[in-house]
Amino acid sequence: MRKDQQYRETKMRLLHKLLGIEWLRDVFDGIDGKDRFGRDWFKGYYKYDYLQTILDRIAQGRPISCAASKTNDHHFYVAFGSKSQGSLSYITLISQPTTKFEEEMGVQFCNFKIAHKEGTSDVDVKTVSKSEFKELVGDYALMLPYMKEGGFQENFTLVYHDWDVLECSNVTPTRKGRPVPSAGVFTSRYQDYLEYFIE
Repeated sequence: MRKDQQYRETKMRLLHKLLGIEWLRDVFDGIDGKDRFGRDWFKGYYKYDYLQTILDRIAQGRPISCAASKTNDHHFYVAFGSKSQGSLSYITLISQPTTKFEEEMGVQFCNFKIAHKEGTSDVDVKTVSKSEFKELVGDYALMLPYMKEGGFQENFTLVYHDWDVLECSNVTPTRKGRPVPSAGVFTSRYQDYLEYFIE
C-alpha cells in the first residue's frame, strides 16, 4: 500500500465523491420526481419565452422541444410562456407523413404544419394550466431538422424521450417506433434479417 501524499489526496477525493452521490441518493430517493415542497420538477419539454421564438426556429430549421398529444399521434405541442405563473401557452404542430417524405439512413423526415384558427391565417394559440397541459401530453420529443448541402429542407424528424423515432411509413396508427434499416443501404434479405433481430 502506497503512503505518499498524492495517493491520500486521490483517495480522499474519491471518498468525497462517493459520499456526495450517496447523500444525493438519500435526499432524492422515494420522492417520485418531486422536490421537498411537493412540486413536480420533471417536465420533459422546454418552455420557450415567446411564440415568435418558436416560429423563427421552425423557419430556420433549428431543433425544437415538443410534447406529443396523448390522443392524436399527428399532433405535437410546443409550449411557451404565458402571463400567468400557473399556466402556459402552446401551439400545435401537425405532422404530415406523406408530405415531402424523406429517408436518410433509416431516419424518416416529413413536413410539419402549424395549426391555425379555423378560417383564418392566425396561429392557434391555446392557454391552459400546467396540470391541464400535463394531461394532454403522452410523450416528449425533440424535433430535429432535415439538413443537406443546400441547407434546411423544411422537414423534421422526431426523437422521443425513450429513443424511439418518427415513423412516417408505418401502416399502424402510431407514428412512433424504432429506427428501421434503410432501403437504399441494405438488400431486402438483410433488411428482414436486421428487423428480426431488432424486434
